[in-house]
Amino acid sequence: MDLKSEAMKNSIFIFLLLLMFSCELQEIETPEEVTPISSYKWVKSPISPVTTIYFSLFDQDENGNLYGYGYEVSDRVFYKLEGDKWRVIHEIKQDGIISNLESFTVYNDVIYYSSFNKIYRVENGLMNEVYSSPKGMIFYIKAFKGKILIAGENLDLNGDNYTLINFDGSEFQAVSKQLLTSRGAQLENKILFTGFPGLTYDGENVTLNNIFGYIAGADNMDNIYVIDKEVNTYKIIQKRNNDARQIGVQITLSSNDESLSRLDYIDNTFSVIGKNDLTDHLITFVLNKNTWERVDIEDPLIFRYIFRYQGRLIGCTDKGKLHELVKK
Repeated sequence: MDLKSEAMKNSIFIFLLLLMFSCELQEIETPEEVTPISSYKWVKSPISPVTTIYFSLFDQDENGNLYGYGYEVSDRVFYKLEGDKWRVIHEIKQDGIISNLESFTVYNDVIYYSSFNKIYRVENGLMNEVYSSPKGMIFYIKAFKGKILIAGENLDLNGDNYTLINFDGSEFQAVSKQLLTSRGAQLENKILFTGFPGLTYDGENVTLNNIFGYIAGADNMDNIYVIDKEVNTYKIIQKRNNDARQIGVQITLSSNDESLSRLDYIDNTFSVIGKNDLTDHLITFVLNKNTWERVDIEDPLIFRYIFRYQGRLIGCTDKGKLHELVKK
């Protein structure tokens, strides 16, 4: 046998053994991929009430003042945030009506709220009916551009039915008959509604926006955001006119019991919120460059309401406290 050929074969064999050994070492030493540690956390908010208030709804008037509705013991109460303290402005002792409150707003320092197909005005702790639509349903009222915008279905006005009407404190005005499918997403100078198609209202004019179905969020650049789900994988999609693009890589949840439903843009980043559908515990992701980071929560939180206030994202827990999402 040719000694040179034999030596070459031996060299190749030794090289292959070393290569296999090297690969095995590499496989052993390479750590498993882990989810990035989040740069955000949920903390108790400075505006969380000192006493336990079980809030269920919030509203900001057109001057930016924050109001809350809930109870401490049994009576239903409207509160106003003054500094970092919550002051009682109305205690409601009438039975029946107030338990069905769906939405409320503050207009010219007066509280208005909707209950099924009626709107009431709160005066001296009493509720006075100001509007009723026998065959209708009200799902959203909001002080906007110097009037109260009322959204729903079959809203009766002068014998005709509408989906949007205005109220200036004394008179009602028709806005639109366009069929709506959402409560409305308020931006800085307009309110978006989805529908067939949807519409945008700027306080004076209604324009069709071709937004259908459920939206997870919107921004002041006329972008809307939807969450596409496939099994336990989610994609965040930004849409504008006929253009669409994915925001960040896809999010894969660890359990089929978890779901995502809401998107907000705060502190120059996106956040996506959902919950465990079995336990109602909060789930939060924030976007870091192109990766969605899951926010670690030491104590499980259950949020009953989430709102934005002064550029902060605040959640109201089932234990009567307020938490907000902040950078670590």
